[in-house]
Amino acid sequence: MASSINPTVLWAQRKDRLLMNIEIESITDEDITIDSKKLILSAKGGIAKQKHHLEFEFYKDIIPEESKQRKSARGYYFQIKKKESGPYWPRMLKQTQKFTWLRIDFNKWKDEDASDEEIINDSSLTPVGSAENFDPAKSMTDSDSSDAGVCLANSILYQGCNVLVLFSELYPVLRLTPPVLWAQRQDVLFLTIALTDIREPKIDLDTNKLSIECKAGTNGATYRLECEFYNEIEPKESKQNLTSRQLVLNIKKKESGPYWPRVLKQAQKPGWLKVDFNRWRDEDESEEESNDKPDFSQMMQNMGGGGGGMPSGFGEGDLGDLPDSDDDNDDSDNEKMPDLES
Repeated sequence: MASSINPTVLWAQRKDRLLMNIEIESITDEDITIDSKKLILSAKGGIAKQKHHLEFEFYKDIIPEESKQRKSARGYYFQIKKKESGPYWPRMLKQTQKFTWLRIDFNKWKDEDASDEEIINDSSLTPVGSAENFDPAKSMTDSDSSDAGVCLANSILYQGCNVLVLFSELYPVLRLTPPVLWAQRQDVLFLTIALTDIREPKIDLDTNKLSIECKAGTNGATYRLECEFYNEIEPKESKQNLTSRQLVLNIKKKESGPYWPRVLKQAQKPGWLKVDFNRWRDEDESEEESNDKPDFSQMMQNMGGGGGGMPSGFGEGDLGDLPDSDDDNDDSDNEKMPDLES
């Protein structure tokens, strides 16, 4: 298969199944083979009808007979049934090497305990390997149109901070909840409060809760956030970095170990909370594999003096005077972060 190329694969999962999109436009002459350990797909696609070939082994065994597929103008969508329902797999492939053609499907990824009836009851799917007569006229009438809607919604949400700031400028008397992006490592949480021109921030952080109140935007609308963490954290070892575009919190977990299934104690996912795709890493991926790792170890020299300690009174929720740079050249996550401490 030297003349073939690997198609792009987007994947997500639930406790009992894998969700996988194999992107090959105008796919023809496809040949799909799947067993309890492996999937093989060969096809032609694109304007030049170039050969595509994909072959890999799953992280754990799956059930081919209970797996399903759907063909569209963009390729193939698979629901692969796991042999054992349980905790999320740390990766999709058995081998630990990370491939450029394999990416997380953020549109379909959900917290480990989220309900998902629309995925389970998708009637447009057929058994994997079954013959399908694809009708392009119907390609955007059901689930594909739903996928497109999700992409559009995510695009809007990614600009959510700008929309909320505009709204707050029109209605400055309202108290709003700020949009929050989150990611994690085994020992730390990254929370980004995605607001511009944050002023008068009051942050109260204890072993299991976070409370933030601030003003933001040109008209100084009031924002308030209160949340309880999934597990305990270390307030005195946590740090913060305030710029003119956002507030980034580097929150130390009390216990280093496996990834938390979610950031909040409550199972319901609020609309203001989104995954920070720029900071997210697979649990078994080393930091050296990424070139855009936030360097928190270099974030203290320009914040609160060389020592980096927070002003007194943090335990009462008042951070005092925080640096609020208007220079976009200083809005880097690579600045030194002062400690969040009493």
